Amino acid sequence: LLVPATEERSSQSPAGPPRRLHLALLCTGLLLAAAWTVSLIASSTPREMDPWHSQSAPVGLSGVSGTSASNELRVPIEGGGATKWVALSTRGASAVRVRLGPGEPIDTPMVEPEASDAAWQRLEDSPHGEGIVTGIGSVAVSKEGVITFMDADGNILTSSHPISRRDELTFSAQGGEVFGRGAGADDAPKLSKYGEVKPVVLNEFGKGTLNHVPYYYTTDGYAALGVATTGKTVPGGGCLAVTYNAGPESITWRNTEADPLEVYLMPGSTLELGTAAYYDLVGRPRVPPLFTFGFMASRWGWEDHAYIEDTLTRFRSGGYPADAFITDFEWYTKKSDYDISQKGKHHCTDFSTNPDLLPEPAMDFQHYEDSLHFKFAGIRKPRLCNFDALKFAKSQEGWILPWGEPDGNGYYGEGRELNFSNPAVRSWYGEKLAPLLRDGVSFWWNDEGETEYFTFYWWCKSQADVLHQLEPTRRYYSLNRAFVPGMARLGVGVWTGDSSPAWWDLAAQPGYMLNWALAGAPYVGSDIGGFTSETEAGLLTRWYQVGVFMPIMRVHSAKEATPHWPWLWGERHGKAMKSALELRYRLIPYHYSLAHNMFLNRRLWMRPMRMAFPGETELADVTNQWMDGQLLV
Repeated sequence: LLVPATEERSSQSPAGPPRRLHLALLCTGLLLAAAWTVSLIASSTPREMDPWHSQSAPVGLSGVSGTSASNELRVPIEGGGATKWVALSTRGASAVRVRLGPGEPIDTPMVEPEASDAAWQRLEDSPHGEGIVTGIGSVAVSKEGVITFMDADGNILTSSHPISRRDELTFSAQGGEVFGRGAGADDAPKLSKYGEVKPVVLNEFGKGTLNHVPYYYTTDGYAALGVATTGKTVPGGGCLAVTYNAGPESITWRNTEADPLEVYLMPGSTLELGTAAYYDLVGRPRVPPLFTFGFMASRWGWEDHAYIEDTLTRFRSGGYPADAFITDFEWYTKKSDYDISQKGKHHCTDFSTNPDLLPEPAMDFQHYEDSLHFKFAGIRKPRLCNFDALKFAKSQEGWILPWGEPDGNGYYGEGRELNFSNPAVRSWYGEKLAPLLRDGVSFWWNDEGETEYFTFYWWCKSQADVLHQLEPTRRYYSLNRAFVPGMARLGVGVWTGDSSPAWWDLAAQPGYMLNWALAGAPYVGSDIGGFTSETEAGLLTRWYQVGVFMPIMRVHSAKEATPHWPWLWGERHGKAMKSALELRYRLIPYHYSLAHNMFLNRRLWMRPMRMAFPGETELADVTNQWMDGQLLV
């Protein structure tokens, strides 16, 4: 339970007399960490908490003559229009897959369970039609095209309207609350919500990231994930071609490109069990490196080499705990690339360092880590700015996207955005990053990757692959402005985008964190203090205090704004910020244990009240308090 006595511990603040509150929380945190770790990590997961792994699955595949090479049962239907049959199969240990129409199952980056696909038997003599039965439940399809989904005890969780087209599927609903869509600034305060959900990734400057996913859990007793291969990027963001519209009486899935619809169904009697089944399907959240559980100092506008040295030394001499610092454009080029044309500029570099900041990068990184105990991260953009690099990329087929980065009204960076869905691009990009990793870059800060719905995923995959080629056992980590289901299995974090220094934006952050955790991104942070303009001391202090109880604690500020370092905001507020940092570091053993438990058992570390107290329906939309493990915040 103790923080390992390695270089990752050396950044903790010196011992000193803690405040009463800190002492109480320290004792509570450490005692609960011990109890939590012993009971939930050292011992096996209770049967009632993990039915998809503990129940007996059918042995063998009796009567599966109707299956295809992909191990599906194809059930013919009458009157289904272009849909002549429904394909049924399993994926991982927790999900049943339902496909409408021809072809093979979609190979989506959202889905990658560790467990083998559950065995199933052919369901015969059922009043609901022909189908499959597994250890977690069953699904049947009638001749009229009605799909019935049942739990392991045969209870009907939902049934569909008769299928009339291959790109639409409507399930009945019994008034259940609907969670898991993700969130943007406008809907972050609400956990349960009816209405249409269009999967999208978009940064709304001054508000934050709009991030919705094709997933829900309903208290009717099951979870569902829709998948598609295609989507469009419009000024309103990178979109995916599968949507749903949820109401108290029905939930309708659609493929907006009129392609065959594909949906995964997972039984779960509670929000916690449904969420665990979902993480079982998309991949368990990898535990990030230990230093990410501390504090990260970020800003746009690190001035020069001397400024970096002075700032990091000030953190250490003042006893402000911190583990990493993060730099913006200035670390690799002397000017931002926002006004660069599609041809690029010779002076703009993509894969080297700015000598004004890092004259000897390998020596500088080693000094920061060995002497000042700071990890280094640099910003990355998913586009190129260098003339020669762009000329080469444009000579390769399919390397550059035909559009730019959406901003809600239009695009920027057109003609320079890399197509990370292309394996050749990912390989080339990784080769370009390798020298920087050898020099000592610890992790990446990935910004402005909303060019396609899956850009952030493929971008991270490129970075993770090259890191593991160089150091197979090292944990990959990056901080990203948006996410898609499945990214958490890479070990990444997400922040809530370009927030404003405003009290309403601070109030939205816990809702972001809780909604995104339910949607597949459990490691969430924010630009503490707000990014877009100058903040004020009281707001910054309160944001520090909230940040203690979020998975990622990181400050960030605009180039023209006062950096969000504690000593720049007056003695009274500076002391309060330092106190928050000290509390953050006292909680590291507790938080790190919870993170491992989340990976092992797929139980969220930061949880909404509705998950912690499933019988209390009035907690459905509470986002101004939450559970940090067993601590009420």
